[in-house]
Amino acid sequence: MKKFMKEGVMPNLLRLKRRGVFIKALPVLSTHTPTNWTTISTGAWPGTHGITRFSILTRGKPYHEKKSDFDTREVRAEFLWQAAESW
Repeated sequence: MKKFMKEGVMPNLLRLKRRGVFIKALPVLSTHTPTNWTTISTGAWPGTHGITRFSILTRGKPYHEKKSDFDTREVRAEFLWQAAESW
């Protein structure tokens, strides 16, 4: 990404970098795909965005009726592109 920002291929990301923070991303625990992608796309920790595994259990429903955690409607944090819309 740094290379493409420097070459002018990603000017919008460069603008976001200049207005905010740009750091190396590290995986969060638990190291599940939905958890980490949600952390990357929100900048929030799993305890804040609420995506902590591959599936969600609903209180009062049987265990076999779990649903996917890949549903963005379950995310409790603002996505970076939503925050950038107000700039």
